[in-house]
Amino acid sequence: MLMTLQSKLSLPYLHVPTLERERLNHLLAEGLFRKLTLVTSPAGYGKTTLVSRWCSQITQPLVWISLDAGDNELIRFWQYIAAGIQTALPEFGVKINAFNHLLLSGDNEMATVYLLNELSRMAGPLVIVLDDFHFIQADEIRHAFAYFLEFMPASLHVILISRELPDLSLAKLELEQAVLRIEADDMRFTEVEGILFFRDLMKLELPEQTSRSFVDRTEGWIAALKLAALAMEKHSSHHVLKELTSNPRLFESYLLEEVFRDLAPVMQQFLMDCSVLPRFNAALCGAISQHPQPGIMLEEAEKSGLFLIPLHDAGGWYRFHPLFSAFLLAQLMKLYPGRENERRRRAAEWCMSQHMPEEAIEQWLAAGDYDQVADLLENMADRTLMREWSTIGGWLGALPEYVLLARPTLHFSYILSLLFGRQSIRFESELRKMERRLASDGANWTETERQSVSGNLVLMRSLYSTFNQQNNLAALNHLQRFQEHLPHMGNFILGMFEGPAHPTMLGAFRGQLGQLAKSIAEPFLLHIIELMRNLNQPVLAWLYIGFGELHYHWNEMDQAQHYIQLGMEAADQFEDTQHRASIRLPGWIYMARSLTLQQRHQEAVQYLNEAVAELEEQQMDDAVIHVQAELARMLLMNGDTRQAIDWIGRWKLAVTDPISIYHLHIYLQLARFLIRMGKTEQALPLIERLDQLTEQEKRPIEAIEANLLHALAFSGSGRMDAALIYMGQALHLAEAEDFIALFLQENAASAGLIQSYMQLKPSHERSIRNKPSTSYVKQVLQAFNPRPLFGQDSTAPHLMETIASLTPKERLVLIHMSHGHANREIASRMNIGTGTIKTHINRIYSKLGVTSRLEAIGKALEAGLNEE
Repeated sequence: MLMTLQSKLSLPYLHVPTLERERLNHLLAEGLFRKLTLVTSPAGYGKTTLVSRWCSQITQPLVWISLDAGDNELIRFWQYIAAGIQTALPEFGVKINAFNHLLLSGDNEMATVYLLNELSRMAGPLVIVLDDFHFIQADEIRHAFAYFLEFMPASLHVILISRELPDLSLAKLELEQAVLRIEADDMRFTEVEGILFFRDLMKLELPEQTSRSFVDRTEGWIAALKLAALAMEKHSSHHVLKELTSNPRLFESYLLEEVFRDLAPVMQQFLMDCSVLPRFNAALCGAISQHPQPGIMLEEAEKSGLFLIPLHDAGGWYRFHPLFSAFLLAQLMKLYPGRENERRRRAAEWCMSQHMPEEAIEQWLAAGDYDQVADLLENMADRTLMREWSTIGGWLGALPEYVLLARPTLHFSYILSLLFGRQSIRFESELRKMERRLASDGANWTETERQSVSGNLVLMRSLYSTFNQQNNLAALNHLQRFQEHLPHMGNFILGMFEGPAHPTMLGAFRGQLGQLAKSIAEPFLLHIIELMRNLNQPVLAWLYIGFGELHYHWNEMDQAQHYIQLGMEAADQFEDTQHRASIRLPGWIYMARSLTLQQRHQEAVQYLNEAVAELEEQQMDDAVIHVQAELARMLLMNGDTRQAIDWIGRWKLAVTDPISIYHLHIYLQLARFLIRMGKTEQALPLIERLDQLTEQEKRPIEAIEANLLHALAFSGSGRMDAALIYMGQALHLAEAEDFIALFLQENAASAGLIQSYMQLKPSHERSIRNKPSTSYVKQVLQAFNPRPLFGQDSTAPHLMETIASLTPKERLVLIHMSHGHANREIASRMNIGTGTIKTHINRIYSKLGVTSRLEAIGKALEAGLNEE
């Protein structure tokens, strides 16, 4: 973790004694039984000291975040909260990658839903403290955080420390009495606390009446009392008290100057030099001040009570109290104009020597040394940084336009960051700037420079067509034009994609129907793979596994396994083990699925078990949940429900849970499990929500799956007309993409419905809005024939013996069921009551050893009963 990040997430450590404030401690403890505690008062009332001391004594896991003006940006704000949660709960942090990715997509509400879902699954309580919340002024952060507060689980408690009442919509929480307020009137020292402060902490022997007078004149303002105590080391209490006015705010500047003036010149200079640093340690202070003993200076400053705050567990790091920091920086700028930037440059050089480029960049930017930042970033071209695109975009976006325009590598890298940050308008604006520059200045460039810029402009258009417009055909045309200019991809700074451990590379594809068809997607991906082959291993691994996944869907299992294996090998080169595992996750899942469809069941199970072991070692629960679901699905196809039940219980899943786009695959699996266990009435409302989400988010692959599950659920509940309508829709969507394997992986139940769909009467078929072609439906059915059903041999003698044990009427009922007839229709055809039909069906279930209509139909199909 970066040191400055670690220090922002560290509980302020109180080396010096502080006053025990029991009445306020009781209030903070009471707040734990509510959702939110607001601690608000102007600067200098001891808010941070009070809350940090109390937090050091509680047993609950704690997230402490010290905010500043730089955090007034949505993504950065939430990333610090994510990092804080990871610090308190290491096993939780990796899940937040999905949250960061959703933020980048601009879907703030969906991101918050995702975070709330994950937090609701925590085993115990968690306290989150946001210090200096007054820095947060952006409406988008306020709205998102108010939503978070309203819907956060009861196990979570938030404390906001602010100089002013936060502009948050808290009316509902107030009505629920879920907010506890500690305000300035509560924070003021009482007369008794004032007496104890001067006597026990400041070691001043003052008459009690004098102490009371100070409390009265300062209105209990703690900073003024502390400054007064420091002043009384040089002046009499009578002199200091005389300087006080009825408005202690006027006293602040007097006392700060008084205290500062009494310091030794070398200490004054040291403190002013350090004021350019948001956080610092002895080595950094020594580098910028060039004092030979910076550690001793810091110790002396701390012992003298000079508003120096040690940062807990941060290895000797400190920060100033905001009042003192602002005063010192103002003194530095007034007394030594120009020295601020000089000190910032020294800080940047030290940070670079300590392998802290982010901190160096921040200091150079503050000093206006843009060429230094540009040189550093340009040297990173052709490398994949272990930094998110949003971070890289933030650095590049802070550079003046003239710097970017003069350096095409950086400008195109910035354009890429905008693309992957889903900032379409700014992406287009920056791209047009580069196009105008090529038109106006290109004649003065070398041929190589013109070709490079021209080619990269075309490449950006291609990537935009893919990632934002989801138009692979247009992207392919751009790529073919790109190769006319350049034989390979240009030089860029390449970041890491921010996203969760996801069970599919293609699931995030959003776009027009038919863009994943083999005639479009295959040549496009082969072009991209060729471009990236010698450049970018993370992207290449992603492409290989995604291409393998496509071959799986096209029912080309050997090719699927070939490309997935290439992707797994490329991912093995990652140094970051968690990012490597995130890339490998869809590879494990689709390799196992392809092995399953080739009847290599033991290999598939072994493959997934090895994946679980590696992911659990990395404490990647957000990936483990998907692999365990896949194992449960494989067992469930054989009628073994135990692992599916355990999976639902372990992850605390319910059909009424709010669902974000990154939970989509988890809840598709939940719906599938409920159907297989015969709980179709529970599954149907969930599938309806999933169907709506896939349509809203334009997710064609998951839309096929949701329609297919809808069909299976309606079939399982005996509503065959609805089942066949949804099956027709699923087939229609899948045909546009040349997909087949989605149906094969559902086995007999899917095959039976497709056969029933083929037998639809024209009058029923007219009710289906979008119909697949007959040739495609026959192609899917043909794909079932070469392979036995999962884990079973269709000629198994015990199955035929079981079928033979059915009575003639039970056999006839099962045949009708396999043809897709509902109970009422079966009763009509057999001229018996629906109650009798239900009795026959229950007996069929018992004899076949199944628990649902789908499983019974599967047995009938295996035995060939549907053809009778």
